[in-house]
Amino acid sequence: MSLNVAANNANTGLAATSKQAQVTANNIANVNTEGYDRREARLESVAIDGKGGGVRVASVDRAQSLAVTADRRRSDAEVGEQAAISAGVDRISQALGGPDDPTSLFAKYDALETALRSMADQPESTLARNSVLVASTDLADAFNTVNSDIQRLRQDVDDEIARQVAYVNEMLVEIDELNEQVSKTFSIGQNPTEYEAQRDALIDKISSIVPLQSLPQNDGQVFLATTTGAMLLTSNAAEFEFTAAGVITADMDYRGGAPGSLSGLTLNGGDITPDDTGVQSVVSGSLRGLFEVRDVLSLEFQDQIDALAEELITRFDAAEPAGSIPVGEAGLFTDNQVASTGAAGLAGRLQVNDLVIPPGGSLDQLAQGVHVVGTPVAGDNDYEINLLEALTNQTTAPAALGVTGVLSASDMVAEFGSIIFGEAQFERERLSVRSAQNTTLVETEAEATGVDLDYELQNLTLIQTAYAANARVLQVVDEMLRTLLEI
Repeated sequence: MSLNVAANNANTGLAATSKQAQVTANNIANVNTEGYDRREARLESVAIDGKGGGVRVASVDRAQSLAVTADRRRSDAEVGEQAAISAGVDRISQALGGPDDPTSLFAKYDALETALRSMADQPESTLARNSVLVASTDLADAFNTVNSDIQRLRQDVDDEIARQVAYVNEMLVEIDELNEQVSKTFSIGQNPTEYEAQRDALIDKISSIVPLQSLPQNDGQVFLATTTGAMLLTSNAAEFEFTAAGVITADMDYRGGAPGSLSGLTLNGGDITPDDTGVQSVVSGSLRGLFEVRDVLSLEFQDQIDALAEELITRFDAAEPAGSIPVGEAGLFTDNQVASTGAAGLAGRLQVNDLVIPPGGSLDQLAQGVHVVGTPVAGDNDYEINLLEALTNQTTAPAALGVTGVLSASDMVAEFGSIIFGEAQFERERLSVRSAQNTTLVETEAEATGVDLDYELQNLTLIQTAYAANARVLQVVDEMLRTLLEI
């Protein structure tokens, strides 16, 4: 080997090991950087006229584990869906309130029963009658509040769907722009690693919102599709469409996609609403979870609370003297001053009958019957006992409640509350399981693609040794050339 060849090989070796040292040092500096993928300088030999011409850095590659990353992104979507559902069910259970909450439905039922019992024991007490009026009004107000909380939940969820849709659209445009940068860099023979890393980071940002699959292309670009095959990004970014509702009321229902009701989700005009009715419906991700809360879980609860309100009206209608209620009217509790219509949102319209509320009505009606005309009979507590028994009598729970058996009003609402709280606990546990699975996949991915500090330090030692060896070769060549020149 000539001295020129030896010097050239050593020079290329120095350049290559210098680049390796730079890449390794960058890895070490980013050991705690979330989402950073380990880089590695890949070397290749150089041939000149069929003879060894040293080495060069062929590329700087990112460590990747495509299968693990795909699994982790699917897990991201599952966690995103479950987190949305769990948060929604938690708010539903909070709207109902627990047995120890003085503002809960259960507490208001219990307070009314206590007031009715006191009035039955003191039929001529104005104070006892007033306590019944207050307790009845508080119970109706509690139903109204629960109804308002549910509409507020649906409104918040609808707004969040709109926000997430706008965010995904924005990210798809940015990913498309990075795709172009990767393709251009790739086409001129330069390394697109940093653009690829930025692109993958953006894909990760939306993987919990929409379930994704990444489809690598020959020019370095990636196409994106949902797991059901709806294309999100090809040569251009697709666009999700969703129209947020200004105000959501109890009668607004997307189930069945009624025109003029709540908005579904479309992609470039095609329906992909997460309701399992379409071939390309979104099957996981936080968008699916939000639609589940808005269009299924909250409406099921709305139906349940309306059924409970109707059951309350019916109970107290039965306490009225036979034939005393005019057609179309109700007893102590009413649907906005009329008999129950069964229309959605009954819990929000529940009221105490105006006939027992002074000054337009009279507390005397609580001693003889809401619609009975005349003066109450002194010492007669038959009607007061009827009102108490209306609440304590055991009846079959409405089918919508999911409560089985024959129960008093208080026991019925307590059992219903227990079911709702149980569902909230179940969804929290389900979220915990999915989050644990996701954490395992994140750790597995990090082990495959992240920075191992021990490995990098060992590698840096080898690189330093190689650098020193190449430097020594140059030094020896220099010494030999000097000796030859001195001869």
